Amino acid sequence: MKTKFYAAYGSNINIQQMSGRCLEATICNNGFINGYKLTFRSGGFANIEKSENCRVPVVLWKITERCERNLDRYEGYLGFYKKTELPVELEEGTQTAMVYVMNDEAKGKFRLPAEYYYYEI
Repeated sequence: MKTKFYAAYGSNINIQQMSGRCLEATICNNGFINGYKLTFRSGGFANIEKSENCRVPVVLWKITERCERNLDRYEGYLGFYKKTELPVELEEGTQTAMVYVMNDEAKGKFRLPAEYYYYEI
């Protein structure tokens, strides 16, 4: 079974929720994506955006192709989020991982997240 690394920074850092979306996913590590900051846009959903001297904490998952298809549906891949590969800084080095980043067209203005969503992540 083919697997890949996925770096989660929003609701997919929630272990219970992620296990419901991706039964085959396993947590590998915690790390940081350097040069980015966490923002909330378009409906108050989490996003990461380039920003010098900032870093975003992430959970590094190992996912299967089926997990990725489930995440694509959940994240609104192509319509709302796009996928990119970014280096994740870990204690023992760096690992490249897939990350969902909001499409420019979907970003809209900065917006506070709903309280339940904020506490979820």
